Amino acid sequence: MTSIFTPGPGVCGAGDAEYGGGSRSVLGFEATVEGPDNAPAAAAPVVSGRHTAGILLQNMTLALGIKAIFLVLAVAGQATLWMAVFADMGLSLMVVANGLRLLRK
Repeated sequence: MTSIFTPGPGVCGAGDAEYGGGSRSVLGFEATVEGPDNAPAAAAPVVSGRHTAGILLQNMTLALGIKAIFLVLAVAGQATLWMAVFADMGLSLMVVANGLRLLRK
């Protein structure tokens, strides 16, 4: 059975001849995903990627939102430099803690 991961005859290089077409990592991935009983294994990276993208969006929204609030306060003359530094440091810790939630899964 020909796979979509194996290169055509015009694409093969000198190293491909040793392994019968394609690299070992691609062939290993192909063997993992091809089986009918491995459907959950194929979906796991997609789910993980979507979860990571969601947390990344949360972190960016939170960081940019806090920065915008302090920009408005600074223009209005209500925020001091130390307030902005402490808010930025606290925000950095919050973003790191939020990102560490990915390690729990």
